[in-house]
Amino acid sequence: GPLAQEMAEVGLWHLEHAPGRTMVSFGQGCEGEPLTRWKVIAEAIRLIRARCRKGSININTNGSLTHGLKALYDAGLDAIRVSLNSAHPELSAAYYQPKGYGFADVEASIALSRERGAYLALNLLLFPGVTDRAGEVEALCRLVKRYRVDQVQTRSLCIDPFQYLEV
Repeated sequence: GPLAQEMAEVGLWHLEHAPGRTMVSFGQGCEGEPLTRWKVIAEAIRLIRARCRKGSININTNGSLTHGLKALYDAGLDAIRVSLNSAHPELSAAYYQPKGYGFADVEASIALSRERGAYLALNLLLFPGVTDRAGEVEALCRLVKRYRVDQVQTRSLCIDPFQYLEV
């Protein structure tokens, strides 16, 4: 993957040249989970913020590594979007099949984000037969209320329905 200096150079150029409200974002879909590279990303954020205060620095994440997220906030991260398919631990685990973390870690990352005053968004991955199950809306509303989530975005989860419903 790219080095901290390389990421910082791209981010700085964007923040210094883009018109209007600007954002640098780590973890855009096909890049993989950015928290697995939290040390390098924290250094990139520090390099950016040493030279530029403009704009927002965001991460799109599954929220798995709260200790890494803490380091990113310490470096200057100010916005987060956590992807979820459900606010129920067992449905979340069925989709994410987490290795070395669980829903409690995701919730701890959401709680940390609220404590740090970050702009906190959830990326809710919608799928018929899962997202609309009994109790799903209530569980999501409890999570949103508990952590005063700023935004819930919805996206269709594009996955083989037979594979997904099997797990």
